[in-house]
Amino acid sequence: MKKIIMIILLSALLPVLCRAASTRAILEKAKGNYEAGHLARALDLVDQAVEKNPEEPFAFYDKGNVLYRQGKYKEAISSYEQAALQSNTPELTAKSYYNMGNAALNRAQGEMDGEKSLALLNNSAESYRNALNIDPSLQNAAHNLELVRQAIKQKKEELRQQQQKQGNGRCDRPRNKDETQKNLEDMINRQKKQAEKNKANSQGRNSGEQNQQMADEQENLRHETEQTRQQLGRRQSGKNDKAEQELRKAMADQQQAEDELKNNQPAQAAEKQEEAAGHLQQALESLQDKDNKKNEQEQQKQDKKEESSRQQEQQNKKGEEQQAGQPEKGNPPPAPEESSAQAEAEPSPRDILELERKLRQLRQQQMNRTYQGVEKDW
Repeated sequence: MKKIIMIILLSALLPVLCRAASTRAILEKAKGNYEAGHLARALDLVDQAVEKNPEEPFAFYDKGNVLYRQGKYKEAISSYEQAALQSNTPELTAKSYYNMGNAALNRAQGEMDGEKSLALLNNSAESYRNALNIDPSLQNAAHNLELVRQAIKQKKEELRQQQQKQGNGRCDRPRNKDETQKNLEDMINRQKKQAEKNKANSQGRNSGEQNQQMADEQENLRHETEQTRQQLGRRQSGKNDKAEQELRKAMADQQQAEDELKNNQPAQAAEKQEEAAGHLQQALESLQDKDNKKNEQEQQKQDKKEESSRQQEQQNKKGEEQQAGQPEKGNPPPAPEESSAQAEAEPSPRDILELERKLRQLRQQQMNRTYQGVEKDW
């Protein structure tokens, strides 16, 4: 009977063992091509390994390394992220997060848009922190994290100076609102991403350490939500508008998600994180609606002002034309000229005064057409 059981177990394990051995053989070939600089061939091989054994975390990790060396940092981050999710060893998980931080840092350095570059730097710092939470002995992660913190500080200062150079204080307010909306969009994406991770972790690949790490990430995001809520409160002069209310609801869901993660309940945490993402989305839409309404009101005021100016200009022009076609009050109209030759040879005093008046009008109109106001660039 024992022999039968052993045979059944071996029969069940044999395909798994063969698949694992085959995957390792493919990855060894990929490693040789990677070290020889044959990156295209190495990428083909790691793709084969992923297809053959999609639950092998080292296949995704090696794929991330190849993509990183090819300069495809966005794709590399996706592979490292998958490796971290499927990893069963703290060492591989920490290395995956460390490499994610390096890839995000490279993307930030190549990004021309200041706001996007800052977001990538924040992602890089978060990945380094995740790596250090798992393996505090990663000195390179600690070193890079300090460099990224300095880069974030410098980037924020650059963006602040750029905003000061653009227009006066009235123009700064819409830009601040745009920045708040961009921050909300980033928080929404990160909240949804955390929910997806916890859903995957609830399938049995999670550990208490991973849940604690996710709880720390959720706590950081909750603090960012609180900072955004305080900024809105100051800008709205203490008014408790819809956006601020939605942020409060999001913070409550985020707190519950933290508690669930600390209790090793990633599935329940994922539900609360999805609800928090929904409230963040409602807050963003409220801000966008408010800005749209304000822009419409300002445009209507500008249209009315321009229409009033056009009407006033037309009335002034009509009055001048009527005045030019009428005789001066108290004086009889001039007698008709007998001939053009006589009029040119002997102009009357009234004709001379009328001609001078029209010349003055013509000179004034000419001046009005050529003068342009100075553009204010301060």
